[in-house]
Amino acid sequence: MTFEEFVNLQVGPRVVGGRYQLGAGGEEYEVVEIDRGPRATWPSWQITLRWLSDGRVLTDCTGWDDRRDTVVSQPTTAG
Repeated sequence: MTFEEFVNLQVGPRVVGGRYQLGAGGEEYEVVEIDRGPRATWPSWQITLRWLSDGRVLTDCTGWDDRRDTVVSQPTTAG
């Protein structure tokens, strides 16, 4: 597996401006930025998100998990 394939699996369906839910009935967050790397230091990729409940902003490298995570809404694209 290439690094790009690995990052694509980790990011999953998340895109900047999309909203997602962590676990069944869990907190919702919006993706602010995705840094796909590769970066010279750990983490080799990262995602910045804003929790909708309180506005906290967090940069993390937790991978998407289809068994746990849910797409709430994806941004629309101008046509």
